[in-house]
Amino acid sequence: MPRFTLSALPVYRLVVPHGQILKSAGDIELGQPATIFADDVTEFADKVQQYGETVARHAPQRSFAIFIGCEGGVRKPLGFEVARRHRQLNLERWTHVIHPEPRAYDGEPGVRMWGSDEMPFQIDGQAPFWWPEQSDEFVEPAQNHLGFYGWLRAANAAVQRKTHGKRMLLDFTKAEVLRVGYDAHEHPYDVVEAFALQPEIA
Repeated sequence: MPRFTLSALPVYRLVVPHGQILKSAGDIELGQPATIFADDVTEFADKVQQYGETVARHAPQRSFAIFIGCEGGVRKPLGFEVARRHRQLNLERWTHVIHPEPRAYDGEPGVRMWGSDEMPFQIDGQAPFWWPEQSDEFVEPAQNHLGFYGWLRAANAAVQRKTHGKRMLLDFTKAEVLRVGYDAHEHPYDVVEAFALQPEIA
């Protein structure tokens, strides 16, 4: 059975005009390397996911990627390189994708990070949104998606400003409708404009 070594290094992915580049955020490994055995791509991806979850618990809120080591001549599972090219091996599941010069929205700051299941959403110039220590009204609607959770929080903050603290985002529409806007990378303030003058939902 093929044997691989996994290690996690602090990196982030920077969006540039003609693509994306991986940048180092330090040269110290986050946690101990791990040896895994895998016969197929699915098994490999599952074990990478498990390793990444362990690293994330010991280095919370850190951006990192998982790197693979193997002995020369090791036969990789069928479809391995295709899966790696399509980022299906969970190697960058915890790697923050940063827009260093996000487009501003109507005089308001743009989005620096859109996030994902394990990566936070961030408005430029503000702190990223992470899961709260105690559950709030957006944890359940986010359905374990950290990026969407932060997007909801940002949109709700805009609603609070517009209504002087009298209304909440989910007074206007349902989370599944908002998720469409998030997936389309609509600025949360833009979504607020669409719903702000509507009456409360039933």
